[in-house]
Amino acid sequence: MTTRSWLRITSWAAVLLAVAAALHIIQILYLPVIKPVLDVLLPLSFAFALALLLDSTIDRIQRRGISRGAAVGIVALAFVAVIVISAVFLIPALIDQAKELAKNAPTYTREAGTYINGFMSNHRSLLERVHLPTSMEDISTRYGSQIENIAAASFSRVGTWLGGLLSSIVWLVIIPIVTIFLLIDIDKIKAKALLLAPERHRERTASLANSVGRVFGAYIRGLLTVAVLYGIACGVVIRILGVPYAVILGAAAGVLSLVPYIGTISTVILAGTVAMVASGNPMMGIWAALAILVMNQAFDNAVTPKIVGKAVGLHPALSIISLLIGARMFGFVGMIISVPVAASIQILVLEFYPPLRGPKEEEKPKKPSLFARIKDRVKKQK
Repeated sequence: MTTRSWLRITSWAAVLLAVAAALHIIQILYLPVIKPVLDVLLPLSFAFALALLLDSTIDRIQRRGISRGAAVGIVALAFVAVIVISAVFLIPALIDQAKELAKNAPTYTREAGTYINGFMSNHRSLLERVHLPTSMEDISTRYGSQIENIAAASFSRVGTWLGGLLSSIVWLVIIPIVTIFLLIDIDKIKAKALLLAPERHRERTASLANSVGRVFGAYIRGLLTVAVLYGIACGVVIRILGVPYAVILGAAAGVLSLVPYIGTISTVILAGTVAMVASGNPMMGIWAALAILVMNQAFDNAVTPKIVGKAVGLHPALSIISLLIGARMFGFVGMIISVPVAASIQILVLEFYPPLRGPKEEEKPKKPSLFARIKDRVKKQK
């Protein structure tokens, strides 16, 4: 074996040993050092992300001749106004409907049990043939312990989540304050951060940062706008159908819509189930589910492309994979930010490995609008 081969093997062995040592050190330091730092950096990262998202809005206000400090003040006042309006109109309605739901829950549970018993009784022979329970009592006998364990685990998780939310409530005050300070000096911060890159790579780094920021910002701003409109539309549709708890269902639909693919399915199931249980009529549940599906198609084909556009450009399979990874790492928040993060990584990968872009597709000529076609036809007739 040549000296060069030995050197290569030794180098790789040294790299692997260094990586193993680094991982071991990280494992030792994670709980006492790294985890507390991450717990502090995560909320601050949210503040920085908010500042980047609002920066373009601040710039547009500045173009009207307003100073940056005044522009930040206008955005802050608008944010406070939204919170106050929500607290005055939306939150009381949510509380009232939540109380009503808690009051009627036992009745809905009994009605659901009666309906399920009737369904099982009508299909008893089929259920016996496939060895499934034939009554609610049979379900309780077979799966009672499992149901209790699942319920206990669910309540435990909810309690843990609420405890974590209460312990982090101070961040609800700190994050907006930090965001305001970052907005005032965001341009200076970005300019100084660019100095960390080698001088010969600064132009390319700035271009990449702008591309990533444009994709991330456009997606998040569009997604939040669509979520608000989608929640309002769902609430209105559910109210028109006569289903109770339209405010709660609309708010839930808006939040769930932030999660691509999964949010829509969850909204359809939730609306259909509540409509069926509250009305005692299975057809009402079907109509509610169909109405949400139709409205979702309208948003997917008309509203979302106009507001969000195709800024992300991520393959659906990669979107689903990123959703799963984001949910596993950071829960619900991870599911929201996973798609733009994956799209940002895709931009970086394609920048450093251009062959992965593939051949460029020829741009198809845009089809003229209906008004333009009518105008041309009138001119030809003249």
